[in-house]
Formats: sequence, C-alpha cells, structure tokens
Amino acid sequence: MIRLLRIIEWSLLVVLIVQVIGVLVAPLANLNSFSDDIKKAKKQGFFYEGSSEIQTYFGKKIKVNGVVYDDGKEELLVYITGTGKTPNKLPNHVQVQTDTGLLLNQRGSSSSNNSFRSEGDYLFSDVPKGIQIVRIFNEAFGESFSFTIPLTGGER
Repeated sequence: MIRLLRIIEWSLLVVLIVQVIGVLVAPLANLNSFSDDIKKAKKQGFFYEGSSEIQTYFGKKIKVNGVVYDDGKEELLVYITGTGKTPNKLPNHVQVQTDTGLLLNQRGSSSSNNSFRSEGDYLFSDVPKGIQIVRIFNEAFGESFSFTIPLTGGER
C-alpha cells in the first residue's frame, strides 16, 4: 500500500512540474505566425513590402511588415508587428487611406501575442481597384503613427 502511494505521489509531482514548465514556456512561444500567408502572397505577386521604419505609438514600437492587395478582389490585408512592455503590442484599430483620399472600412483583425512581440493582420473590405498607394495610420489622444506603402511591383 505504501508503495502505491509513493508511485501516485511521484506521478502527481511529475505532472505538476510539467504544468509549471508549460506555464513558463507558453508566453515565449509564437503560436500563430503569419509568415506562411505572406510567403503565399509573395508567390502570387500580391505582397507589397513595408519599409523598415519603426514608429512609437503609446510606448509600443510599431512596424508595418507589408500589405497584401489583389487588384481583382475587394480586400486588403495589412500585416503589422509590435514590440513593447504591454501585453498587446498592437493598436486595436488602424485606418487605411488610398491615394484618392478614400478611407477604407476595417472588417476585422487578428493577432498573435507572446512575451516580446505581437504580430497582427487587419482586414479591409470594399477596396477599389487600381489603387497605387496606401497610407496606414491611426491617431488617438495626441499619439499617432503613419506609414505609406506603394502598391506597385508586388513581390514574386
């Protein structure tokens, strides 16, 4: 009987240690990487690379990785990476303005967060055909960021 209790005790201890390690390692893991989507868009020639410029927005460092825009569809995806000390390092909302001055409607967004950085995409609908430049920006409470991306020469 004592032997059975020792086996149960050691088993519970091992399970507890594995759970603690899992809790410590999980924030470091990047569970949803957008690199596969970007690679696919590059192969199709619909990915437009962002600049290497990094801007600060409410203490978060924001970088636009690029834009996916297929002239045949009415959608535009903006990929953004953020770093900082807050849990979510991305803005909740971004705005996109075309070269004609039209503001696009944000339809949704998703993000993947870990301890050091966040990656996210923002989906815009009702995008007109033939746009050449987009301006990705946001302004709130005296803080702002703005990136301009030309939609010419998509990557293949």
